[in-house]
Amino acid sequence: MTQQLHNKLKIVQKAYEEENAAQFFTYMPDLLDELYKEHRIEEYITYTMHCAILYFRHRNLTLASSLLSDKSITIEEHATPLQKIRYYNLLAALQGEVGSLKDMVPFLLKAKMLAEEHHAIGHLAQIYHNLSIYYLKTKDFENSLYFARKSITYYHEDPSIAHYEFLLLNYSKVLVEVDSWEEATDILNQARTLIKRRPMNYYDVRLIIAEAHFLEKQHHLNEALQLLLDALQQFENHPKWCLDLYEKACPIAKVIYTPKTYFDLLKKYQHALQKGIELEKNIEIEMVIPYFNDAPYKEIAWQDALTKLHNRKYVEDHIQSWQQKHPSYSVILFDIDHFKVMNDTYGHLYGDMALQQLASTCKPFFNKQKALFVRLGGDEFFALLPLTTEEKMQFLIKELYRELTHVELAKPTIKLTISLGAYVETNPNISLKELIQKADIALYQSKQNGRNQFTIVH
Repeated sequence: MTQQLHNKLKIVQKAYEEENAAQFFTYMPDLLDELYKEHRIEEYITYTMHCAILYFRHRNLTLASSLLSDKSITIEEHATPLQKIRYYNLLAALQGEVGSLKDMVPFLLKAKMLAEEHHAIGHLAQIYHNLSIYYLKTKDFENSLYFARKSITYYHEDPSIAHYEFLLLNYSKVLVEVDSWEEATDILNQARTLIKRRPMNYYDVRLIIAEAHFLEKQHHLNEALQLLLDALQQFENHPKWCLDLYEKACPIAKVIYTPKTYFDLLKKYQHALQKGIELEKNIEIEMVIPYFNDAPYKEIAWQDALTKLHNRKYVEDHIQSWQQKHPSYSVILFDIDHFKVMNDTYGHLYGDMALQQLASTCKPFFNKQKALFVRLGGDEFFALLPLTTEEKMQFLIKELYRELTHVELAKPTIKLTISLGAYVETNPNISLKELIQKADIALYQSKQNGRNQFTIVH
């Protein structure tokens, strides 16, 4: 490593630890380019994760998700176990923030398994924190409290854990929900002491929201609302922070304000939303230009995150060009037999492994045939092949089945079986929806005839 690169890494790491986003992003993405060119992949992944985490903390969830999606293959293939823990935990947090609660759990379980295997105490604290948030949002306060306490316990084992105040704020919120007022007061005081030691940042807003939540649950609605309104004035130059304050303030105001006063507050909230949207657009444009050009953005949109195959969006965008090149072609639709039963019996992570293994088996086969091959969604896969006769297609499907007979999952050992439907299409103007519907008729016949077979319709 050159001395110049070494010095740059020290500056960027310090900016990250101090949450100095302006200085941090001044050095990106040139730093990532340098690390990648020098094959320093571990540091490259570390600073990619730093970028995503800063986006997340500054509420730029779209940028955080896009960056992780763009780098997902590199992370999955080359990250250390601890980096993968951090990656899965952040993906879970992003799912929670955008309301996809059911999608949080698989990532958290992956992170938890790795963290326990490698005795990563600090990471376990964050994982238990996110599990607590999941159960809090699903109104399971008993489990939420259990995992919140576990996250705090792990901090006491490793006080170097970063952002302990965030763990405390979540813990206080759960305590309020179960009416543990004395302990909630103590935890809020601890969080307040830590937060006030730092320069003003988003944690100040989260503290005020937690304090307002405490007052609201004790039925001190006027005090809670006044606290939030004062904060809105204090942070008026931070529109995105104000959105969270308005989101907490408006339901309280609806209870205690007259309709006219409440409506006036809603208009201010609406104005803040518009201002926040415009600000986010500008920030995203400024931050995103150095990282992405048009082509990589399209690749993100076209990739299925689980299997790394192209997705339905890809075939939607390419169907017309495919039809122009191939006036006659073969259409194949297939899925895994009894996939729902597999998920229900062995869990969704096992089902994910089945999809990944099937995709990795089929991809080389379809690439060899110069096919347009995608995962449509769920356990359904779809392919267009430049084969113009049923005889050629039948020969190829038999070859595909020979490949698929080797697809087997371990722990427990299960041999996958596939049902498939296919036909030859000669209409160059048919829509994708119609293509899928016609192939689905053939697939349905395979299911009706006992599964683990293929059907070609005319």
